[in-house]
Amino acid sequence: MITHQLNAEEFSKLIKENIYEDLDITNVDEYSVIRSDRDEVYAMAKSYPTDDIMISEEEYNKIMLGAKSSDYSALFFAITPSGAYQFALELINLKFENYVDHDAGIDTNVAELNPTAGVEILEWYPEFDSHEEYLDTLLDASMDKLEDVPMWEEGDEW
Repeated sequence: MITHQLNAEEFSKLIKENIYEDLDITNVDEYSVIRSDRDEVYAMAKSYPTDDIMISEEEYNKIMLGAKSSDYSALFFAITPSGAYQFALELINLKFENYVDHDAGIDTNVAELNPTAGVEILEWYPEFDSHEEYLDTLLDASMDKLEDVPMWEEGDEW
């Protein structure tokens, strides 16, 4: 079982292992820039310590410019304590608002991404370490239910 919050690099590796096999990953401080030439995807993957998913206007512009230069789809991947999500940025109308934190030296425009605007990916995260472990658990649960179903045997009468 996963017992810690994944960082952007670990999250990008999960995306590569489970969704885009040919993914090129470039890790930067708090995020990863990811690209799949086979699937024509240019994206950013980011980890959040809470369920609040925010994207800065600078990050958004970086993704859109990278995708546009290759005529690829622009995606944003976010992982939170509650799950992992994929957002198709071309399909979402983001409303950027100024956010200022003088103590931290932050003055930037940000938009909130609601998980319902995206698609949940890696549905087995964070309860399981892998998709295989998730499937094994589902299979075990369904087999347990079958044990409670009476089976017809030869010689039985209806």
